[in-house]
Amino acid sequence: MPPRTDVPGTTWDTTDPGGTYRPDEPPVEAFGAAFEPLDIQKRDPVVQGLPDTALGIFQRFIPESLVEKWVEYTNEAIVYIRGPVQQQARSEYWTPTSVSELYLFLAIIISIENHPEASIESYWKRPESDNGAVYLFTRHMPLRRFELLLRRVKISSRASGSDSTRASASRSTKGIPRTYQRLQEWSDLQQQAIADIYVPGSHIAVDECVVGFTGRSTLKTTIPNKPTPTGFKVWVVAQDGIFLRWIWHVPGKGPIGISKKPESAEINLNPTQKVVTYLIGLLPMAPYHAFLDNLFSSPNLFRVLRAGGIGASGTARVNSGIYKGLVQAKKNPDHSRPWGWIETKPTPDCQVWS
Repeated sequence: MPPRTDVPGTTWDTTDPGGTYRPDEPPVEAFGAAFEPLDIQKRDPVVQGLPDTALGIFQRFIPESLVEKWVEYTNEAIVYIRGPVQQQARSEYWTPTSVSELYLFLAIIISIENHPEASIESYWKRPESDNGAVYLFTRHMPLRRFELLLRRVKISSRASGSDSTRASASRSTKGIPRTYQRLQEWSDLQQQAIADIYVPGSHIAVDECVVGFTGRSTLKTTIPNKPTPTGFKVWVVAQDGIFLRWIWHVPGKGPIGISKKPESAEINLNPTQKVVTYLIGLLPMAPYHAFLDNLFSSPNLFRVLRAGGIGASGTARVNSGIYKGLVQAKKNPDHSRPWGWIETKPTPDCQVWS
């Protein structure tokens, strides 16, 4: 796919043309004399202020004050169902929900995610054999009520994302699609909750990921090689399986909230690479060693990170601006060499080791 003229030195990622970029830099002819390492001392994460119970931890991320809002949004929304309610329709049986019922509803959702069955109805059916699973939550909520909540629960007000709301939106929500605006309150709360109890160690990773969703949405994308290939794409900085910070992505447009300002007179990273510097900048100020894949890696990105006191390691494609000899070795591997052999060359400025 041809490079974008508005972002020199990049190509589109085929899973998201025009919204996700890969480096596209020619190999360099020279290499440096000796690499000058950036010493990042390994630092373990610190957990602080963790509640004593599992329920306490859960409520740090979904506090009662937030669920109270969801109850209000849900009970209000049922009033605005358009048209007459048909006889025997599920809405005919609606009764206002409560905080305790929504917590139970969330617990059932988590149980269902952890124990997949063929259908929702399967959880409420009697097992066909003595070895079949029995789900105790079915004793606390009937199937019809669960399905009604699944259809009607709202986590944002009806005004969220409306024209009047967008007209007075703060800078933090400008340019954010309506769907993401409705998730923003909960997203911000979760990110702050993890920041309050978890101080990250030195080794971090930045990558794209997909939050599974198979319904209708213009924000939905598919990345075939992901464990969950279809859903909403987000950019994440993580450590040991813990998501520390994340930002939204709009297919065809790219990550939300990333500055277009060049990093220096010599370097202007593409929008996908800017995700790395942006997300790391949201973490507590400290030295980090970031691990990346070839969607991001290039000598220019590593130079920018190094200038900010951040070390980095990652895989690189042949068109990422690495030394020409390494590109040729990758294109034409020498099978006589032993498995696992390593060849490295520093960049001419000795700042990056490729």
